[in-house]
Amino acid sequence: MRIAAIILGGLALAGTATGIFFYWIGSAFICFDVCPPVSSIGPQLLRAAALSLSPGLLLSLAAWILSLITLRAGGRSTAFLVTLLTPIIVIIAAALTLSIAGGSFTPVAVSGPPEVAPAGRQVSTDWINATRYAAAPLVIWPAATCIAILSRPAKPRG
Repeated sequence: MRIAAIILGGLALAGTATGIFFYWIGSAFICFDVCPPVSSIGPQLLRAAALSLSPGLLLSLAAWILSLITLRAGGRSTAFLVTLLTPIIVIIAAALTLSIAGGSFTPVAVSGPPEVAPAGRQVSTDWINATRYAAAPLVIWPAATCIAILSRPAKPRG
């Protein structure tokens, strides 16, 4: 079962890194000619993220579950706890990255005169670029899973 966790962890790491790469490319095309209005950016951004990141994240979930079972069966409580808390740490890191990178940019770019309705305003390209940086911490999850399952427990001396 340890070998399966190692293989799944490696596949998850490769899949997540590839998904982040494709998300970087795909998010650049959201504002290819003109950025979309604020009212329609949610579905476009979620679709781009789901299509590119979901295979790697699903592999990460499978590797995570298998490594938790393996680590618990091996009696490695420290590695089990670190592996268990990794998704929470990744979510916090991604949220902080989006908050820090996106907070310095205006999320809405005004298009047209001040009389333009708020629904007609466009999302700024800087804020779309900030979402790219928020996807980068997702690689921590499969990397921590791989490191935890690859590490060997210290043999007791005696």
